Amino acid sequence: MLGKFEQTVDEKLPDNELALVLVEALSQQRGLLVMDNLESLLQADGQWQEPIYGNFFRRWLSHGQNLTIILTSRERVDLPYQWQERFCWSNLGGLSAEAGVALLQTKGIRGAETDLKQFVAIVDGQPLALALTAGWLLNPRQNVSPNVTYALDKDDFYRFERIVGNHRSDPEASIGRILGASVERLSTGLKTLWQNLSVYRPSFDLAAAKAMAATATLDNLWELARRSLLQEQPVEEDVATMEEKWRFRFSPLVQRFAQQQIEDLATAHTQAVAYYRSTTTPAPWNALTDISPHLEAFHHLYELGCYRQAYEEIAPCENFLDFQGHNQIRLELYQQLVFAWQQQVWLIEQTEDADALLSSILRLGNSYQSLSQYPAAIHFNRLLLELTSSDSSSFYQGAALGNIGLAYLSQGSYGEAIDYSQQ
Repeated sequence: MLGKFEQTVDEKLPDNELALVLVEALSQQRGLLVMDNLESLLQADGQWQEPIYGNFFRRWLSHGQNLTIILTSRERVDLPYQWQERFCWSNLGGLSAEAGVALLQTKGIRGAETDLKQFVAIVDGQPLALALTAGWLLNPRQNVSPNVTYALDKDDFYRFERIVGNHRSDPEASIGRILGASVERLSTGLKTLWQNLSVYRPSFDLAAAKAMAATATLDNLWELARRSLLQEQPVEEDVATMEEKWRFRFSPLVQRFAQQQIEDLATAHTQAVAYYRSTTTPAPWNALTDISPHLEAFHHLYELGCYRQAYEEIAPCENFLDFQGHNQIRLELYQQLVFAWQQQVWLIEQTEDADALLSSILRLGNSYQSLSQYPAAIHFNRLLLELTSSDSSSFYQGAALGNIGLAYLSQGSYGEAIDYSQQ
């Protein structure tokens, strides 16, 4: 690089002096230096492979002028905090849906606009994933035509491992291989913690991490963030402790990859249920965030196949969700339970299960009614009538008949409304 400035350099200079000479040369005029894939210069523990790189950046921070440096790296480099006013790190998000679609189309990928946007969303808009997929779709030995539907038809495992292309001299590069290389640099304990944390949907703090591993520390979470396997989110409002100040989350693509690395997530989901139940607060509630522990516990119970327990988790929240107008959330919750029964994964073997199912169908119909989706409300209340016609479930029968009458009334079908209301 110094040769480009026509500067004669004594090759016997020690590295620290050579770094200073380079910084001074680069500071002679305004300039921009871009260093891509900086993680390739790091060892597994995050230290520099060659000390001269660390010397160069320290010299630049303390003596550099006129020069702006842009670094890209999958692993964050530790720089001295006493000069933090001279540098900042930013998490690079993916491309927007429009930009991602434009990239695919520029590379010759065809498909409906909605399909192209859907694929961009699946890969978080990551340019590398889009480029690898485009190359794979354009390969006539892999696909009949370069249409994005061929990629949409594949599952996550295929997208991570089988869609390959050329990246940094690796003709068989894949998103799975690239992410896997970062994961393999973790210690066994840190890798297990990262995998288990992937069951959390919202951002989480150290307390949630300790629910997965009692020995977890903030340093563990910061290390995962440094390697771009988590994203750190400092809390803006004033808090009392460091544990409260920092929250962490997964990017969707990395989260799905992490979950693929575990054969059985049941233990992690069970630990998540216990954690969220430990953070619940009693009614009355004022905001949706007040019941978020119940909603998250529901999610993990559902993933465990504990459908009756999932219903019982949100049952105390029904009136709050109804009266506060959170009907779309009600709809999504009860939809999941009814769908599990319809797909025959929720087997109704006990009276408690039957009551939970009937109540879920009733509340699903009520949710549709509150959202003015009257045909769907009528459909599920009729389903409730069919399921209770041969027994003495007069409560559910009466509720279903009354709700069907109300749905017809809301549609202006007064004859049907009167008929069902009379029944």
